[in-house]
Amino acid sequence: MTGPWSAGEEPVGQGVPGGTVTLVEGSTFCISEPGGDIAHGQPHGLFVRDTRVLSGWALAIDGRAPKPLTVQRPEPYAATFIGHLPPDGGLASGSLLVLRRRYVGDGMREDITIRNTAALPAACLVTVTAAADFADLFEVKRGQTQAGPSASAVAGTSALTFQDRRGERQTGLLIEGDGQPETTGDTLSWQATIPARGEWRVSVEAVPVVDGTPLEPHHRRGQPAEYAVPAHRLREWRRSARKCTRR
Repeated sequence: MTGPWSAGEEPVGQGVPGGTVTLVEGSTFCISEPGGDIAHGQPHGLFVRDTRVLSGWALAIDGRAPKPLTVQRPEPYAATFIGHLPPDGGLASGSLLVLRRRYVGDGMREDITIRNTAALPAACLVTVTAAADFADLFEVKRGQTQAGPSASAVAGTSALTFQDRRGERQTGLLIEGDGQPETTGDTLSWQATIPARGEWRVSVEAVPVVDGTPLEPHHRRGQPAEYAVPAHRLREWRRSARKCTRR
């Protein structure tokens, strides 16, 4: 499979300590840090149809970013970023284990699971902060994008909306999450209470909008990932490959 930057030179600023993680499905790809965040000032982002619809994506728990442990990539379009949040004065003795299961394909879905390893419940504020600049793919490759996001977020009821108009085409992004999160500026937030030795879950999706019509993401929130079209296509490909090796 060719990489998203295979049509020419590597993008400016690719050298990120610890490397990057790239997920690909059709014309959609996502480049992020090993912990799962999409960093400003780097050629990271969620790219759909040659446009960077997400230029920033950050998860925080009580204002702290989880420390990356490892990344599992079972499919080209999916990854699980595993991290942990060491205890501080606001948590009971023990760590919070953080799993971010991400799927891409005409948008992005991220299932966030936080596991409490302590013997007491943990209460915390979970936030997802997003940014969008709607930069052209080749602008990003050449390092010719603006210093910050060009589109401002509009906070609605449990959702964030970004809009941008370039020429005759209007592009947007809709970000929604489970559990009726609070929206402030460019951030979705949840007040989470995680049971002792238990876990808390939430799913968030980022859906591109073209000329007022949302795209149909390949992995919808609330639907089993194994039933999605990319998963079915990959299973069929693997069956065909096994048949060929037996001949």
